[in-house]
Amino acid sequence: MTTIGTETITKYVLVFRWFVAVNVETYSLADLTKLMGEGAKRRTVQLWAEAGVIQADPDTERAGAGTHRRFSKDEAIIACIIRAFASAGMNIGSLLRFSKALRLLLDRKGVRANIAAAIADDGRVFLKVLSTPKQIVDCEIVRNAGDDDNRFIQEYPSAPDAPAEAIMHFVFLNPYLRHLG
Repeated sequence: MTTIGTETITKYVLVFRWFVAVNVETYSLADLTKLMGEGAKRRTVQLWAEAGVIQADPDTERAGAGTHRRFSKDEAIIACIIRAFASAGMNIGSLLRFSKALRLLLDRKGVRANIAAAIADDGRVFLKVLSTPKQIVDCEIVRNAGDDDNRFIQEYPSAPDAPAEAIMHFVFLNPYLRHLG
């Protein structure tokens, strides 16, 4: 198991006219590189941050000399998943579209439970993305209750109203997210 030097920072959040201290676990660029597993390069992660594929905490983004960017757990999850698409040779524009779709996806009901299952390697968890060369049509995180991944993917219902040029991608998330545990 990889040990990551995460840092917990205290943020003050305004709640009903009161400031409340909230501890937030954050990661550095080096931490993200380690989380992404063998073969990940720090310079690649740095380029993703500069391009907006992953987004640093606003308090650390462009905060000046001596202040290192820090990233939330959600951004760590996004970085780990984006690595799958980068490994497939997708360009930075496509990675940016995928990361935006993933940020929206993390707010959907049930998604965090599936992410936790992938991190814990509890069942087989997939990211399903329906995309065209210019846009993400739909994405969701799904669990395969059975043991035959090929059958699961082949029988997964396609979107009947999807554009003709749309492609459905399935990414097995467990190996990409396991270092977050």
